[in-house]
Amino acid sequence: MVEVYVAIMTDEGVLKHWAIFIDEPHESDKIMLQVRGSDGRFRYEPEYGNARCLSGLDELVFLFDVESTMTSILKAIARELPVRSDIHGWNCQDWVLDFLNKLEEEDIIKGEDGGYRDRKSYVQGKVEGLV
Repeated sequence: MVEVYVAIMTDEGVLKHWAIFIDEPHESDKIMLQVRGSDGRFRYEPEYGNARCLSGLDELVFLFDVESTMTSILKAIARELPVRSDIHGWNCQDWVLDFLNKLEEEDIIKGEDGGYRDRKSYVQGKVEGLV
């Protein structure tokens, strides 16, 4: 089984940066699925590496386990997920939640699972916004 997390980081932006971290067993396969950019200019930009080694890492929130054969499906969904730069204020945090919602729609994650639902709710409580 491969663990999947939300990585919450402090970087150069105003808001915390979020990414989906897939903790593959081999160091070279560990990957963060994410969007990078700024308002109106976001792009999908996956990054190989171990999120635990990032200097700006604030928190890793465990979400769920998947079979190792499923990680390629997670990556494909992330690649195809719309980047909504057309929506003012949309950002990486929205993308992570859109990704989780898509996994639920595709029945990859069981949204009714109590443990997952609680962890997703915790992550949703971390959403930041501009006032």
